[in-house]
Amino acid sequence: MIAELAEAVVVQTKAKDFTCVGDLFTEFEKVLADADPEARQVLVTGFLEDVHNFTVRFNKPEDQIDPDALLPYLGPKTRSEWFQLVGTYIRWGETWPGRTADD
Repeated sequence: MIAELAEAVVVQTKAKDFTCVGDLFTEFEKVLADADPEARQVLVTGFLEDVHNFTVRFNKPEDQIDPDALLPYLGPKTRSEWFQLVGTYIRWGETWPGRTADD
């Protein structure tokens, strides 16, 4: 289910429909703030990493969408986790088409 939710967020982002994205990430931020290690694993490695994957990593360059389109909707803890994941990809030698740090 987490992967399906992540994919739905990416589909909405690709369609430039951010109707529910803000509310979703507001709740995500609240849950992440109080998450125990198991819940954090589901939230970050499950959902947030799947958003990355469906946005960029699973797509050919011509099918990728701008991952930075989601940044305005991410709270501080979510942004931190987002950029930690980006840093991991870069350390693995992958390229990332969006911002690589929270400037």
